[in-house]
Amino acid sequence: MITRIFQTDIDFLMYDGDFFVPIIRLDLLEKYGKSLPNTWEEVMDLAVFFNGMDLNDDGEDGDYGFCHFPRLGAGYWDWWWTEAVYSTWATFDQTQGINEGFFFDSETMAPRTSEPGFKKAAEIWKTLWQNGADGCITDNFITGKCAIGFSPPGTLFGV
Repeated sequence: MITRIFQTDIDFLMYDGDFFVPIIRLDLLEKYGKSLPNTWEEVMDLAVFFNGMDLNDDGEDGDYGFCHFPRLGAGYWDWWWTEAVYSTWATFDQTQGINEGFFFDSETMAPRTSEPGFKKAAEIWKTLWQNGADGCITDNFITGKCAIGFSPPGTLFGV
């Protein structure tokens, strides 16, 4: 006989819930009179602003506004990109805390990928991807070629 110890209203849990850590070069923000970003749009604007500049003073333009940190051999982020999109999507569509989900409509259980928040998150990551490069499986971040780094746990050890 199975005894139920507790009951929850949880209908769905993500398989994995790693957090990502932003690393922002304060020296560049100070040099160019920029503020720390408080929104995803501000992160995107900074990435666009810094992309293509000479960020490490080596005399060569072409450095990166945003460096993402995939695991070794991940190609186009493999499964990490979904967690990055989720993290952004949730900030737009899960505004009531844990009492509200964002994957599915709570009444119909229809996927919410046609919602404006998902589209906005996808556009932000498209822009970040276009204004960046990998930073973990290269020396881009540690050699100063990145204005902003974004990393899951365990990939910061080299930094």
